[in-house]
Amino acid sequence: MTASTPTAIRFDPHGEMWVCTQGGKLYRGVELYLDIGHLITPLSAGYDERGLLGIAFHPQRPETYYLYYTAPPQGEGISIGTIEEYYGTHAVRKLLEVRRPFANHNSIDSLFFRSHDNTLLWANGDGGSSNDPLHLAQDDNSVLGKILALAVDQLPSQGMGPITRVSELPAGITVEGKGLRNPVGLDISTIAADRETFFLPMTGQDAYDYAYSFRGSGNNFGWPRYEGPSWNPAGSGSEFPHCQPFVSYSHAAGGVVITAGRVVGQQFYFTDWKNGLCVCEPSLDDLDLAVPFTRVLETPQLSTYTALGSDGQGLWIGGLNEAGDGMVLRVI
Repeated sequence: MTASTPTAIRFDPHGEMWVCTQGGKLYRGVELYLDIGHLITPLSAGYDERGLLGIAFHPQRPETYYLYYTAPPQGEGISIGTIEEYYGTHAVRKLLEVRRPFANHNSIDSLFFRSHDNTLLWANGDGGSSNDPLHLAQDDNSVLGKILALAVDQLPSQGMGPITRVSELPAGITVEGKGLRNPVGLDISTIAADRETFFLPMTGQDAYDYAYSFRGSGNNFGWPRYEGPSWNPAGSGSEFPHCQPFVSYSHAAGGVVITAGRVVGQQFYFTDWKNGLCVCEPSLDDLDLAVPFTRVLETPQLSTYTALGSDGQGLWIGGLNEAGDGMVLRVI
């Protein structure tokens, strides 16, 4: 990814589209609205997974929004995963800063407000490197590899500085799930309002990528013990209960990696870095039920596919063209 890579496409409560780019630019429609490039970690000249990586809008105060980005390290670590509140173009407060030990697995487009209590969920990557060498995703004392719930209206006016441990979380931030590797999206189904169902695509290690659906808290997504429904590199059986993905996407089948996912109606769409758009129809009655998917789009305007956005009806895809410029196209 490069500085102009679209990393998140979101719609505010008024229905207006916003686009984050990796280098720190935030666009309102096609107009540049804010540039926080001076706040983010300097990006490598080649591939890098850091930068401006997500946005979410307060459901009751649409002028208030939250950005997720990686800031330069302070002391130990490679970067600081930062969630910051903004009002208009002005930074209001830093809600959370998490020290990250490696440059990858930062998670992308993984902020989403839970509708019934206005809590901000953040699906947080495991900290990086291969095979979770620090064993953080299953470590109940680490904030990495977890889903964190931030009661934004209850949090203090100033964050606590970079943390690594659950015991350092301020009141108002709780752990609601674990076992994440590198989430590349977080979205919710609006079909059944009484069953708030989240959808979480995730990049895998060597053979597979996958996508989960889940409800409530206390979910374990299995990383690194399991990468999916039919392989288990560290054991077998029921001694390790965890969510099962409804999609398992094999790299060997000609794919590269899942880079984004979005729900439109009853269908779940996801992008592959090089091979366009895929779709499936997950079950809302059996969240662990594996379902087939089909490839539905490969557009010549884009050479890489990195982001998806939906206003509930249409679908937009973002990526880079052959010249390395960021683009966002409506596809449905």
